Amino acid sequence: MLNGRTARALLPLLALTLLSHFATAQQDNVVIESERLAAKVHVLYGRGGNMLLFAGEERTFLVDDQLEPLSEKIQAQIATITPRPVDFVLNTHYHGDHTGGNENFGRSGAVIFSHDHTRELMQEARFNVVFDTEGEVAKPEDLPIVTFSEDMHFHIDGVDIEVFHIPRAHTSGDAVVRLPSLDIIHMGDVFFNGLYPYVDISAGGRVSGVLAACEALLATAEDETKIVPGHGKATDRAGLGFYVEMLKEFQAKAQQALAAEESLETFVAKKISAAYDDPWAESWLTGDQISKIVYLSEQADLHDARSLDGERGFGID
Repeated sequence: MLNGRTARALLPLLALTLLSHFATAQQDNVVIESERLAAKVHVLYGRGGNMLLFAGEERTFLVDDQLEPLSEKIQAQIATITPRPVDFVLNTHYHGDHTGGNENFGRSGAVIFSHDHTRELMQEARFNVVFDTEGEVAKPEDLPIVTFSEDMHFHIDGVDIEVFHIPRAHTSGDAVVRLPSLDIIHMGDVFFNGLYPYVDISAGGRVSGVLAACEALLATAEDETKIVPGHGKATDRAGLGFYVEMLKEFQAKAQQALAAEESLETFVAKKISAAYDDPWAESWLTGDQISKIVYLSEQADLHDARSLDGERGFGID
């Protein structure tokens, strides 16, 4: 029998590599819950990335669709909110706990959207440098049908839904969704609330990009703005601000270590996250894993042949 630490360590491997036995054998006890954020907007929680549902009279728009075996449960929960089927699905990035339901929702009539890089990443088997695992190629049926390069807009029931690309953050193809008139933002895995963030370095992700995006969004958010993370409960500007300050602290320590030419092993042994491990390390990544992510990310920034500064025009105003 696995002990608690071993089980927690396995969770990211199972989700991120889309192992089929996980997807089929461990979903029976999952309950899809919803939380109302506005008159037509709900966040849906299950197992995998948080979903955001805009249930208009004319069209229904869904952000992410979790794991394939959960599609029926997700659709049943949506049916308690609106009689309309889902018309549009927007994938915030390529990981299977956000795109696994694409085939099922597409079969039900939804059009699947994503950033260009998300579709590209879904078609590649990428080696994961954090977990030392080989990823899988998505099925053709899971691939988004429509892709965009910078931003796009949906106009449903008089509400503007803004979708814009965040470069080099959680991955190279992240999309953030904003409903300005309702003061709601869905950040995908650019933001993890209450648990350490996974940054997919192998797919172009960088902690520096996460921080740049979060700080740009903080500058536009009000105290009462409702912010939906990719994982964890919906929160507000203060919740996002705490996350930013924590990551900046970790980043500064990694930069100091690299300047001093410390090895990865030495840096991880310093336990830089100890003050946050309870409760941040309880249900997802360990303190050692977030230390490894931050170190490898800053190391990748140092060795990047291109200037990242020119790639961070978010178009957020």
